[in-house]
Amino acid sequence: GPRSMWHRYTNYSAAYDPAGQYRSATDATGFVDQVNRDRLCGADDWSLGHAGRLQTVVHYGVAGTAAPILLNFLDAWGAVTGSVFPTGARIDVIDGTEATCIDAAMPLMIVRAADLGLHGRESPAELDANLGLLHKLERMRCEAGERMGLGSRDEVATSVIPKPVIVSAGDDCDSIVSRYFTPRRCHASHAVTGA
Repeated sequence: GPRSMWHRYTNYSAAYDPAGQYRSATDATGFVDQVNRDRLCGADDWSLGHAGRLQTVVHYGVAGTAAPILLNFLDAWGAVTGSVFPTGARIDVIDGTEATCIDAAMPLMIVRAADLGLHGRESPAELDANLGLLHKLERMRCEAGERMGLGSRDEVATSVIPKPVIVSAGDDCDSIVSRYFTPRRCHASHAVTGA
């Protein structure tokens, strides 16, 4: 599917699409069609706007001010590996650290921040500067991917899945704080499939 290591969707010219796999020069429509065909989620009210239109609906840098895109996740559980918990366990110990390996639209390896010596509210820049952390996460990610059936450790090392996620307690009992890696750098936000 679109989140597997075999499909990649980016904006590029039609010259890169000799087989006509994507319907347009930018393949966003092809991506949405593929996601819907694979029954991973259904996109409602989707349109490809031009830059002028987008600038009228987005307040840059202000969370929650963009127009919503409604997505209905369909067969997301085990979408890539065939199982929600592809290792067969809710908690695995990898490289001496507890982790949850889950496939819920995107294969993820979720680790508690405290187990990595973090408080959980570090910025992406702080996490990216922590080379010891990045090396540990990559070792864990490669082993997690192998356990999840995504290939050998060497194969997982060249893939973008599973994605590491670091979690910690939120501001109240109904929230968490998380940091999402793509996979070797901390992303400034979450992909919808990682949220």
